[in-house]
Amino acid sequence: MKKIQIELIDIKCADCKKSILRMFKTKDSEDIFHLTVSCPFCEGESWSVELKGKHHQQTVEGTKIDDFITVDHENILIKVIKDAR
Repeated sequence: MKKIQIELIDIKCADCKKSILRMFKTKDSEDIFHLTVSCPFCEGESWSVELKGKHHQQTVEGTKIDDFITVDHENILIKVIKDAR
C-alpha cells in the first residue's frame, strides 16, 4: 500500500492576511483546480490558489462554509462566513 504524506495548504486573505481555510492534500492525481476563498473577517478574498490532486477542506475556528460556486471547469469560489454559534 502506497502512503502519501498529507500536505497542508493554509489559505489566507489577500487583504487582512488572516487564515480563512485549510486544504489538506490527501491523494496525488492529475486533477488541477484554482480556488479562491471569500474572507468572513474583512469581506476581501484570497488570491487564487492552484491545487493539484484530491483535497479536503477545514474551516478555521469561528467560521463555516456557506457556499461552493463553480465559476468554470477549473475555478471554484468558496464562500466562508462567520459561524454565529
